[in-house]
Amino acid sequence: MYTISGIMRTTIIIASYNKPQYLKLVLDGYRNQSVLNQGLSFDIIIADDGSTDETKQLIEVEKQDYPVSIKHIWHADNGFQKCRILNKAIAACKESEYLIFTDDDCIPFPDFIENHLKLATAKTYLSSGAMRVPQSLTDHMFGNGYKNIEFNFKWLHQHGLPDILKYKRFHWSYAMRNLLDLFLPVKKTFNGNNTSVFREDVVEVGGFDERMQYYGEDVELGLRLTHSGIKAKRVRHRARALHLEHGRAYVTEEMIVKNKIIIEDTLATKRSYSENHVEF
Repeated sequence: MYTISGIMRTTIIIASYNKPQYLKLVLDGYRNQSVLNQGLSFDIIIADDGSTDETKQLIEVEKQDYPVSIKHIWHADNGFQKCRILNKAIAACKESEYLIFTDDDCIPFPDFIENHLKLATAKTYLSSGAMRVPQSLTDHMFGNGYKNIEFNFKWLHQHGLPDILKYKRFHWSYAMRNLLDLFLPVKKTFNGNNTSVFREDVVEVGGFDERMQYYGEDVELGLRLTHSGIKAKRVRHRARALHLEHGRAYVTEEMIVKNKIIIEDTLATKRSYSENHVEF
């Protein structure tokens, strides 16, 4: 892979839980990355937080003709343990230099990996996100498959994406999107559905805090990276993905309250290590 240091090994870590229909579209997205046409490669780890066999079966089918290596890291379902399975994925890719974190509901644009790698710089993590699409557009993609998706505003709008500026600007020229990322006052946070970072920097701060469940568990890791001297770079309009709609029945108020307390403590203490940091 290419970036500041020329060639580097890159792993895409996809967090997943019981959404095989979504994961299929996402994996199709990684089959069609521009870097593959440039002779560059990457590998994929699916960090599976206890999905049923349907997800495993999908992955086994995909592996048969997939253009890059896919590794399936799974643990038994014991509630929301995303941080734990992500740490297992980080531990499983010791040969990788660069990690791109995403979710099983985020379809990458064809230039997704290319832009992450072009924009990567030492002692920096890339802060992006995903363009949330409505249920009607999500259903249309499920019904018609990846090959019929067009990654332009006209097509997305025709199939349900609202005609508003915050969506349109994701489709402006690269130069304009570069300016948006430089000057729009959007917070630069570590967003687990679309963020990249050098593996050594994540290892240095002990990975994800396994006490945390849903809400801000990725942001908290970003705070510790910042406290350790790693800066955030906003790339949300250049490293683009579509976020498919879905419910969140697993979320509880108790999770949110608990995570807020941990985040506030990380901010107050300016710590770079969590209390239960992982030794990779």
